[in-house]
Amino acid sequence: MGKANNQFNQRVALQMLLETLLKQRLELRAEYADREKALSSEIKEVILRVKELDENEGKIGNLPAEEIPSNSEVAATTEAESDQYTNKEQRHGKREYTHVNYHELKKHVETILKTSNQPIQLSDLIARVEQIHGTLSSTPYITIKKVLKLLSGEITEQKQGRSLYISWKHDG
Repeated sequence: MGKANNQFNQRVALQMLLETLLKQRLELRAEYADREKALSSEIKEVILRVKELDENEGKIGNLPAEEIPSNSEVAATTEAESDQYTNKEQRHGKREYTHVNYHELKKHVETILKTSNQPIQLSDLIARVEQIHGTLSSTPYITIKKVLKLLSGEITEQKQGRSLYISWKHDG
């Protein structure tokens, strides 16, 4: 009974320690974000003061005009940096949508398969279509598989080991 009670007490103590550490981490993040914002406002003030001095003197000091960041650039940079630590979702960039003309790709794939005398490996087919058409998309495998679905009655797919081979169904 004493051993089980001791383990229970250790577990409770560890849980309390974990909760304390998690709270400290959250406080540090909040403190860091606040300090980052304070520093960014100080940076803005210093840059504004430098610009004012330069305007008063009628010249730009040691920094060329194009190297002095504008207020909006400083604000955007510092806010983006502080958001990087506070908003996890913004770390992942969103890919741009690229329109794929599947019917045009279907014609290219059909031509390649009809002119080939033997089955073509999927990776080779992707490479040939990319040579003809240019870059397919960020996911060429999925794009070609969609095109092959359009040709499903006219092609045969054979799997040999880990490779997929596609060929045109010849009449006869």
